[in-house]
Amino acid sequence: GRVDQVNLAAERVFGQLADALTGRPLAALLDPSSPTSASDVLATAARRQRIADREFTLATPEGPQAVSVNGALRFDPRGRPVGV
Repeated sequence: GRVDQVNLAAERVFGQLADALTGRPLAALLDPSSPTSASDVLATAARRQRIADREFTLATPEGPQAVSVNGALRFDPRGRPVGV
């Protein structure tokens, strides 16, 4: 999965503007110690489930940062999952 949209909080955490983060692989933003991997997110989307209280560790310029994430799937007009 790739980053499609970026909010101000992500810009602050990563110290980069949205343009620099958009299009990057999700895996590149996760610290290797993250309990939830990019593959976990893709598998959850394939099962058409929500991301509910999942713990991630982000790879930030200041070092690993733990966060809890909730998110709903986004679907295209044909009903296919296209993002979280």
